[in-house]
Amino acid sequence: MPFNCILCETADEWCVTHSLCSKCRVIKHTITLYGDRFFETIDRVFVRNPQGQLKKEQDILKEEVKETCEKIKDDSNNDESYEKPKTRNKAHSK
Repeated sequence: MPFNCILCETADEWCVTHSLCSKCRVIKHTITLYGDRFFETIDRVFVRNPQGQLKKEQDILKEEVKETCEKIKDDSNNDESYEKPKTRNKAHSK
C-alpha cells in the first residue's frame, strides 16, 4: 500500500519502500551530515526573529505611507476646481 511522505505530506510521489520522498530524503541526509549547523542555518536564513519582523513591518509601513503621499499629491495636482492664486503683476495689469 503506497503512502505519502511523512515529512512533507504533499509529495507527488508515493512512498512504498521508504517513509520519505526523494526530496525529503535529501533533507534528512543533510541534517545527518551537518547536525545542529543545519538548524542554525535554517534559523538564520529563513526564520525571522522579532527584531527582523519589526523591521519588516516598519519597511511595509514606510512604503504604504510613501504610496499614500504620492496618491494625495497626484490627486491635488489633478483637482480642476483649484484656482491658482493671482500674483500681484497679473492682478494689477487687469
